[in-house]
Amino acid sequence: MKLKPNKIHLTMIALGFFVFQSVFVNSSGQAESLDLKNFSEISKPMGFQTHYAEYVTSKKNTVKIAILGSSFQSYDVELGKTIPSGTVFHTPPLPADEGEEDSLSQHGLYMAQLLVKLMTDNNQKKELEPELHLFPYVYKYSNFKWAIEEAIKQKVDIILYSTVKDFGGNNDGKGFINSLVNKALDAGILWVNAAGNYGQTTYNASIETVTGDWVKLPGPNNTVGIECKPIRDLKECHLRLTLSWNDFKDNTDVGTDKDLDLVLSDDALNIFENNRGALIQKKDPKSEETGVSKYPREIIEINLKEGLYFARIKNMSHNFSSRDQLRLVGDGDGISFVQSNREESLLNPADNAGVITVGATDTDKSS
Repeated sequence: MKLKPNKIHLTMIALGFFVFQSVFVNSSGQAESLDLKNFSEISKPMGFQTHYAEYVTSKKNTVKIAILGSSFQSYDVELGKTIPSGTVFHTPPLPADEGEEDSLSQHGLYMAQLLVKLMTDNNQKKELEPELHLFPYVYKYSNFKWAIEEAIKQKVDIILYSTVKDFGGNNDGKGFINSLVNKALDAGILWVNAAGNYGQTTYNASIETVTGDWVKLPGPNNTVGIECKPIRDLKECHLRLTLSWNDFKDNTDVGTDKDLDLVLSDDALNIFENNRGALIQKKDPKSEETGVSKYPREIIEINLKEGLYFARIKNMSHNFSSRDQLRLVGDGDGISFVQSNREESLLNPADNAGVITVGATDTDKSS
């Protein structure tokens, strides 16, 4: 994909933004003050000043950038202040769930504000403002699909996406999430993705079944150890534990008949129930069936007290081949795996070969 020469400078700035945002945004998506007096001093060593100067002397050609985020609450208050007055907010087909809006991360808005600061030399060069397009609630698949289609219609130059999906891919750049991303790439859009923070909470393995139909894992009694060390003043860790296996199709209408079950226990072998329960995988489940999924994934969400826990996986369908792989992913502050594969912890769409993926070097959490 080729951008016009006089857009390359701002493209480089846009890429740098993904690294730079870690200075201001913590792991929970909460931003530090966006009016820091030393903003220019921090950004200067990155060499952006040259790009500002070169772009100002060239013929202006505004870069169109789409930001895909969870929420942009109160973005309208910032119009003409910290984000361009002409910023376009796109209303998605599916709204936030009832009562959910206030709990959503404002990371999307912070991304927009930081991006503008970088592209305009801390708001000093308004003529360098991009044309921003904001797409909210893209954690919902239908909205994610819509956002990509709309970005293509708007002929944006760049899509910025600072999230990864814990299922929907096959650990190889394929699956229905990357199938959508490929449409943007094929349209000539530059897709920039954050690497994600799963360097300490990803485990990959081939699916080898041992005694009792359990899948072979590296920990005691075929387990993966999971540690909870609550951060700050919290007494618990919230864990989202996702098991997936490489049978996602490019089409969301096509399911799987391969079935694994995920079990979480403590060191006393007490098994924890979860609010989702075990799922039975079927290629074409009927709409009225409960406890059934056509997708190759199992999810446990639970609050854990400080301690060591163990994930186990059971082969329920007995139709896996030597080519099949599983992936276990944990998400939550204070959570880490005893056994992990940081070198292969990119989730989709950061694992897409056509995407520019940017990670952090100052934290072991980064994928």
